[in-house]
Amino acid sequence: MKQSTSVIKNLIVVVIVAGVIGALTVLAGDSFGMVTGDITAKLFLISISFVFFCIPAALGFVVAEKPNYEALGKATMLVAAAAFLITLILIFAGINEDASIAKLAAALFIASIALGHISLLHHFNLRNKHAHTARTSATIFIAIFSFIIIINIFGTGFGFNSILGNQTMLKGGVASLVLDLAATVLVPLCNRLPADEQPTLSFTNENKPTFEEAVKSEISDESNEVANNHQ
Repeated sequence: MKQSTSVIKNLIVVVIVAGVIGALTVLAGDSFGMVTGDITAKLFLISISFVFFCIPAALGFVVAEKPNYEALGKATMLVAAAAFLITLILIFAGINEDASIAKLAAALFIASIALGHISLLHHFNLRNKHAHTARTSATIFIAIFSFIIIINIFGTGFGFNSILGNQTMLKGGVASLVLDLAATVLVPLCNRLPADEQPTLSFTNENKPTFEEAVKSEISDESNEVANNHQ
């Protein structure tokens, strides 16, 4: 999946505009962190939501260029876009934690972060099996942590509040989060280790001679040939 330069330039402009609008709405507020007016507040929420969800979308956008991870990249972009659209509905309709749409928005929020994280890990060109193992481990723990949060969002409680009341869920979520973060750190570190040797295709069990051995063998053959000619 190759993206044209014009599309990328347009996206860059849109992100810059959204960032500037979000910053200006904050500066226009009466006090730090506060914005004035319903329209100004909504502009701020729209801008910051757009920029935030652009982070996982951009990671998916880049990873989708790799043929092996094109599906991952597209899924990340799709979930991020859906999360932003649902967030827009909440901004204009109002937020109610008990509403199904609010729970859907929260679930898509967690899913977009998880997929963005996984896409970031798959952006690395890994050199050895240790880095691959670390990335696989991180992906698994990201999925476990996100699954626990999403299950609780659609449960009787709402997100972290529900988890805090369930010690088993709390321990499982925290443990998976810690292992996820540790494995994420290991990916770039392990990737600095020596690269795995690439096996060469051979139809025999004989070892391929080194350059020096090949040169010595060639010189020896020429010497033998000269000696035979003199005889």
